[in-house]
Amino acid sequence: MIPAILGGTAAFVERLEIVRPLFPSADALQARFAECLGSGQVTNMGRYSRELEARLAAYAGTKHCAVFCNGEAALIALLCAARLPEGAEVITPAYTFSGTAHAIAWNGLVPVFADVHPDTWTLDVADAERRITPRTRAILAAPLYGNPCDNDALAELAARRRVRLLYDSASGCGSRYRGRPLGGFGDAEMFSFHATKVFTTMEGGAVLTDDVDLYEAVCMIRNFGKNGREADCAYVGLNGKMTEIAALVGLELLPGLDAAVAHRDRVAARYRERLPGVPGLRHQRVQARGVSSWLYYQVLVEPAAFGLTRDELIAALEHENIAARRFNFPANHQLACYRVQGAPSSLPVAEHIASSSVALPVYSDMSLEEVDRVADCMLAIQADAAAVRARLRATGVEVGI
Repeated sequence: MIPAILGGTAAFVERLEIVRPLFPSADALQARFAECLGSGQVTNMGRYSRELEARLAAYAGTKHCAVFCNGEAALIALLCAARLPEGAEVITPAYTFSGTAHAIAWNGLVPVFADVHPDTWTLDVADAERRITPRTRAILAAPLYGNPCDNDALAELAARRRVRLLYDSASGCGSRYRGRPLGGFGDAEMFSFHATKVFTTMEGGAVLTDDVDLYEAVCMIRNFGKNGREADCAYVGLNGKMTEIAALVGLELLPGLDAAVAHRDRVAARYRERLPGVPGLRHQRVQARGVSSWLYYQVLVEPAAFGLTRDELIAALEHENIAARRFNFPANHQLACYRVQGAPSSLPVAEHIASSSVALPVYSDMSLEEVDRVADCMLAIQADAAAVRARLRATGVEVGI
């Protein structure tokens, strides 16, 4: 196979995007949405938002679920409801989406960045413990691209050091640990239901917990901090309520979630099967005792062995009409807003993953033939790495080494 950048035919006529969301048909929602429009109850925690909360709690095995307009609002509310003292430190991974750290900062707390495990890319529990000080009040862990954290080790650490254990499980809805769906680990977990996620409501989020006090608090915070009985506000709240149309989308998609995750696991297995032992290519490892929902399929590119940098590979795949992406780059502790606060100068594993990782497409309806074509392109590009690099430079594409 000749790579498209070297004159071959592109692998895909229509662009293979990094995500391909599956939504229910308009017909499936029409009657219930018409009912919402007719009643005027399109938000403010109507019938279908409440039903989705009940269904999600049952799915995750938790006592309580509060749905939100988006995941970031849910995470901000969760940290507020945890009642951590102002200025308290919260340990969190350096390699995850920036919204994790931002929610800590929005609550007047201090994100303390820890390194990640070199294989799973989730929070390194030993490094997290090294960063605990007398000011530490919580750990905010984050499953990465659906890959669960080492929940047993985190629970033991939090109990022994007497800090709260919270999860930004934005991409974790549908993932499992020790056979249990994520959602019921630690003191509480947050999910995002953004359109890019495996389980989506178009835009949305949720907090799941067994802690009734924390649940009641996030519900008040979601509704401007009102206590529900009168106009007084127990919290400085926000407007975080989910709309009924978003809830309807979620209700339609939730029954198929486990099947979607199972298919995505087959897609990931096919990537591993087609790309074994490629020089300079290292695959993200699934957490022991875990099942990942595989938001993306991630690999690390080592330029000396692969022959190209991560960014050169992404540029070459663009010519094949394949959207590969670099995510969470730079790592959170290297973002300008946290550098000025004196974040750690070096977290080597997180920095290496942030600068070297590539996300490949995974869909809930992705065919194995599509996976094979992506893998064929990766192999062909690597086989002609020197010529690919020369062509990129001849066309003025500047990429890092």
